[in-house]
Amino acid sequence: FCSDGTNPGLLIKAGISTADVVIVTISDIKKSIAVTEFLLNDYPNTTIIVRALDLEHYENLYARGAREIILEAHYSGLHIGGKVLSILGEHPSNVDKLIKEYRSPKVNSAIRERDSNQIF
Repeated sequence: FCSDGTNPGLLIKAGISTADVVIVTISDIKKSIAVTEFLLNDYPNTTIIVRALDLEHYENLYARGAREIILEAHYSGLHIGGKVLSILGEHPSNVDKLIKEYRSPKVNSAIRERDSNQIF
């Protein structure tokens, strides 16, 4: 079901209370964070998958409790890079191996490591 995810009334009408998974792909970063916070706080047993537009957006979502975050630029960059390597003649298994090395767990780990090293 697709609707205005910034409107809690519409989310309730859409059946948010019985949803197993909600996907947040709002392009407005402030609204994306607000909706994600609302969902995490009011529906803690629902899995929230949220798209982050950039690293700062990712970090904001993570700080508010989101854990299923897709860093859009990261994945599109991997896809483009893989296409370039293929066009340049790199063997498909090598391309797949490189892409797997740089998938989300590595990014998530780097972000958390950087956060733990920051002095507030």
